[in-house]
Amino acid sequence: MLWPSFKRWKRKMRPSEFTARPREAAQIAGWKGAAGLQTQLKQGLLQGVGLPDDPSAEIPANHAKRWTWSNFTFTDICGFRLAKVLMDAGVDAETAREIVSAQQVWEYQYQAQQIDEGTIEPCGDAGADHFVVVAAHKESVWAGERYAVLSTGRLIEEFSIRKRGPFASLALTVISLSDVRRDVIRRIETLKTETAED
Repeated sequence: MLWPSFKRWKRKMRPSEFTARPREAAQIAGWKGAAGLQTQLKQGLLQGVGLPDDPSAEIPANHAKRWTWSNFTFTDICGFRLAKVLMDAGVDAETAREIVSAQQVWEYQYQAQQIDEGTIEPCGDAGADHFVVVAAHKESVWAGERYAVLSTGRLIEEFSIRKRGPFASLALTVISLSDVRRDVIRRIETLKTETAED
């Protein structure tokens, strides 16, 4: 049986139209069941990001309590997947939640999704891929932070500048946000196929 959110995908998927229930979202993101994802949400994953741009817009009282939500957007699921990938790469859960919950990361994912769909035109480095770069230990690498979100050009520049000295021997985790989006789309399509066969 198809889950309701998969029934409409008779054509190429437009991520902006996709929503998933907690169980689907957890499965797509690679979490073992909705309970694992809910635990991360209760501990602050994506807390406070993705709020309406219009400050006068009415925001439901439970908006920050994402674990109570009945549906998640494509951008939310990209955040869940990024958190899972970071944790699987050895980044501690607290740091992974902090990175994924940064408004900057959520906005890059959302803008890139809109650019991919042709809804908005790229402006500046908005169309460029962005990378999450995390130091393996608690070292302060970028302006007092353990991690940074860098465009392709900035990533190349950082590596060229720092290839000598302490940065050269620093173990880093580097994840492409475009790769995360493509992975989520692939996982949605795979899950859609699997549920269609049931």
